[in-house]
Amino acid sequence: MNKDMGNSSVVFTGLADEYVQFRPRYPKAFLNQLLDFFHVDGSGRLLDLGCGPGTVTLDMRDRFQEVVGLDPNEDMFKAACLQKEREKAGNVQFQLMRAEDISEKLGSFQLVTCVSSFHWMDRRLVLQKAYQLLTDGGGIAIWGMGSFWARREKWQEIMIDIVKKYLGPERHGSEAMNRKPSHQIVVKEEGFKNVEMQKYPIVQTWDLERIMGYLYSSSFAAKELFGDRLPEFDREVREALQTFSPDDHFEDHITIKVIVGWK
Repeated sequence: MNKDMGNSSVVFTGLADEYVQFRPRYPKAFLNQLLDFFHVDGSGRLLDLGCGPGTVTLDMRDRFQEVVGLDPNEDMFKAACLQKEREKAGNVQFQLMRAEDISEKLGSFQLVTCVSSFHWMDRRLVLQKAYQLLTDGGGIAIWGMGSFWARREKWQEIMIDIVKKYLGPERHGSEAMNRKPSHQIVVKEEGFKNVEMQKYPIVQTWDLERIMGYLYSSSFAAKELFGDRLPEFDREVREALQTFSPDDHFEDHITIKVIVGWK
């Protein structure tokens, strides 16, 4: 396997339900601002790579004539198709496919996006292929919300310290996270123009149940990693967070960092 490829098709098996239920959606204002930057007017096509259960893909569909979302994980693909049916999204199609396998058979696109997925991919190969599928003047956008592992807030520090107590100090899945050179540099080196990082600050609020659901949807704290110690871990985290915030209100100050580039 190429050293710049992750194994998301295996890592996230069985986590689709948690993703749909507990992963926060991106604010509509943020998505609209980003799509305005790329002059999206409803007439173009979007290709969303590593789309997971399709939540973000579906949230962008109203700004495009057609949207295509790809993911290599069968559970995620099925969840995406189910969400499409629920939302009656006629201009969206999902395919079970690795980002590395995209080709001209998919057609051309005004915008290619990777949301919290680029680090799992063979980045250079994906960028080279995506570049060929973009229309003249099209662009690419790569972003994510970051992870609890980043420990932005005190309550996250408490939680991650407990994760490390049970699973060790090294983050599971970290081989996919530690990408060098940076995404921004790789996008520049693969021929995209006017590459820059844009920042969008938001505040995400959580309650305990959503925190636990999000935690178990992550590659570093999936339930199966804890084995028979899962009940003990769950109880310890809940007690610590309830002590931290008896009113069950947790704020997360996030800066969404978006790498953008043009063909």
